Amino acid sequence: MAGIALLIALVSYDPLDPSLNTATTRHAANLVGQGGAMIADLLLQGFGLAGALPGLAMLAWAWRIASHRGVGSMAVRLACLLAALPLLAAVLAGIPAAHTLGWPATSGLGGAIGLLLSHVGLDA
Repeated sequence: MAGIALLIALVSYDPLDPSLNTATTRHAANLVGQGGAMIADLLLQGFGLAGALPGLAMLAWAWRIASHRGVGSMAVRLACLLAALPLLAAVLAGIPAAHTLGWPATSGLGGAIGLLLSHVGLDA
């Protein structure tokens, strides 16, 4: 359920919702509520489109558990997810089509962290 809630929060993201970097008196339009607006803002501003990766991973893990395949070492899976998140964000930051796609975050498809890592990787 957490994976579905996270993906719904990301899909219903509104940059005008109250969050850690947006002060407003309006109520959150996010379908998951105020918490969903904050989490969606953090993930999309920080990691861009790669912010959907934790929700997708949780759904994949739930499917493996439901199909009686198990998930193996949860520590290894979490470590791989934490490593893949900024790497995917850096790759997505290299795609210049954010404005033509109508992407709501000004930091682009890779978010702020993806932008930072892609610049560091390209300068090295």
